[in-house]
Amino acid sequence: MDKLNILASMRLKDRYEKLLRISLGWLPHVLMGPIVRQIFYRFLFRSMGRNVFIDADVDFRNAAAIEVGDNVLLRAGVRLDARNQGNRIVLNEGVGLECGVMIMAMQQTEIEVGEGSWIGPYSVLAGPGHLKIGKNCLIAAHAGIYANNHQFADPNLTIKEQGVTRKGIVIEDDCWLGHAVSVLDGVTIGRGSVIGAGSVVTKDIPPYSVAVGTPARVIRKRGAVDPFAQLHPPEVLPEALRKALSLSAQAFGHLYELRSEVSIVQLRMIYFTMLHRLFEEICAALDVDTVTLLLPKSNSQDLIVVNTIGLEEEIEQQVRIPFGAGVAGKIAANIQTCIVGNLAEVEVSSPVLRSKGIQSLLGVPLNLEAQGVGVFHVGSFQGRRFTSEDASMIESIAEQIAPLLRFFNGSLLK
Repeated sequence: MDKLNILASMRLKDRYEKLLRISLGWLPHVLMGPIVRQIFYRFLFRSMGRNVFIDADVDFRNAAAIEVGDNVLLRAGVRLDARNQGNRIVLNEGVGLECGVMIMAMQQTEIEVGEGSWIGPYSVLAGPGHLKIGKNCLIAAHAGIYANNHQFADPNLTIKEQGVTRKGIVIEDDCWLGHAVSVLDGVTIGRGSVIGAGSVVTKDIPPYSVAVGTPARVIRKRGAVDPFAQLHPPEVLPEALRKALSLSAQAFGHLYELRSEVSIVQLRMIYFTMLHRLFEEICAALDVDTVTLLLPKSNSQDLIVVNTIGLEEEIEQQVRIPFGAGVAGKIAANIQTCIVGNLAEVEVSSPVLRSKGIQSLLGVPLNLEAQGVGVFHVGSFQGRRFTSEDASMIESIAEQIAPLLRFFNGSLLK
């Protein structure tokens, strides 16, 4: 079939579609409008399931590119626009579109709404980028989900002349978008996320996040308001130390909740005071002379001491330990526990260890996930034979301390 015949066929189909819309679209409930429309519109759509409810004044273009599943609800004023070649709109089983919802595919675009999802009044979903909404999503009224952004890099051209992006948008299953949320091109909103009313989502949101603002930022994870609530010191630790770690986790949890209400200076002071107090408890419970925490320096391959009992000179002198050098550097590089019975027999990078007279040392790596590897070590001024049981206890303590560091790292520990 040549191009002229294709165009003629498309015009004929469009006229037939328009005739049915005009003839049947106005019929109210009292005249069995939804039932009549379901019977006749079935011949227009690419596919239509059972028990589809189509209210009065529902507008659609190029219905042959629109697929409607079972039990779909289309309220008055809904507009489904699949005009132009290569477009596809899919409304899966149980989808509900409230009054005035507009779905516009634009050009070579696929827009899919997953099973059981509901889109509130006067919301807009638009291409030309592909757009996929997962299952059981709730999108409140006046949302704007636009898989396009105007390009404007060249000041010598009008913005209109520079075209738009079409990266696409994905909203995964079980998400809730509040009233008047805007989602911009190129964004993926992870499964189970909640976006606060009026937010503008400009970048990806991780799964199970709660995000608010313009631009939207993640303020917490669903079901994890207190990131330290799940910390439970193991039975292998002495009772006094288990109690100290539990109380510290609670205190850090309260501080985490207040982090947006105090200045960075106050937050830093409170944080390190609490950490120092915990180290005092560790020092007493394990009968050691030093307890020291080293963390990776940002934009560097060095470790720095950020808190210590007994080796305060390392902080005063701003001692740096290169990765792979000395005891702490090798622990971080190899990610392995290290027991040193006689410090005089090994290489050390910190002169403070020598000058303070540390004889024995036990150190373990700290898993800070994306923030790198830190080191936690204890030491004794007297020769001490640290055992594998001692190593297990220090490793358990490190596992409890690591989350306290991960959530407060960054600007606090620079």
